[in-house]
Amino acid sequence: MSTTVIATKKKKLKLKHFEPYILLIPAVILIATLILFPIGRTFAYSFQELNLLRPNRYGFVGFDNFRALADDVIFHTALQNSIFITVIVVFFQFLIGLTMALLMKNMKRCRGFYRAMVFAPWAVSGILVAVLWRMIFSGTTGVANDLMLRSGLIETAIPWGANGQTAMIMVIVASVWRGIPFFAITIMATLTTIPEELYESARIDGGGAIRLFFSITMPFLRETIVLTTMLRFIWTFNDVDLVFALTAGGPNNATLTLPVYVTRTAVEHLNFGYGSTLAIALAGVLLVFSIIYLQLGRTNDDFSA
Repeated sequence: MSTTVIATKKKKLKLKHFEPYILLIPAVILIATLILFPIGRTFAYSFQELNLLRPNRYGFVGFDNFRALADDVIFHTALQNSIFITVIVVFFQFLIGLTMALLMKNMKRCRGFYRAMVFAPWAVSGILVAVLWRMIFSGTTGVANDLMLRSGLIETAIPWGANGQTAMIMVIVASVWRGIPFFAITIMATLTTIPEELYESARIDGGGAIRLFFSITMPFLRETIVLTTMLRFIWTFNDVDLVFALTAGGPNNATLTLPVYVTRTAVEHLNFGYGSTLAIALAGVLLVFSIIYLQLGRTNDDFSA
């Protein structure tokens, strides 16, 4: 075999070795342009004084924005509200979604119609959900006040958006309603993979409905529950459109969440430097939560890879 043929084969082998990496170049460029570059700019802005309302004060300030973050009372309020809303919302979304999934699994008739109705809130945008629930909780013409007045639960209409506690109820109820389909559909998909023979064997051995649920259903659902609750926690914690359109963080910052605070700082007040610092703090909180939550999942033999 001539040296030319050997050299050609070696060249082809080298090209074959690098071919997968060459094919990945467009995806790498796309990811770098749409994800890595904005993240890098956000980090760069967080170390700068970049307020478009005060352009003469533009410049590098080091860690001043982060020091201001530690003393920012509004940031602490927004962080507390975000954690409180997210925990309550995800808990009720999971509880109601699990119940609906079990109902869908055991339904014999109209299952398709029921699934479509359950999925409907997921197909509606956050702005439309906010408009819908603002109408429901309207202090003068809202359905919520009308039903409670007719049933005798209240004597006068409640101005839901004017009080911090009632405004928080608005945000929680609207957020729960919007996220139930995610749990219902995901859990339903997992339920369909559980072999029916396991239930039949357990019934023969005298197992009741409650025992079957905790001994068979929940172990099969464990990994799905860990993944879905983590995803919903991240999405709910990052939610901007629903809270912003529903209460805009009011009244008096009672429903202000961290993403809404970032939006108000960067978009409304045009303070991109401090807004970037808030965004990094938001990402840091979610990163810590994800690491801890996935570690807890591994202790239950989930995500063991």
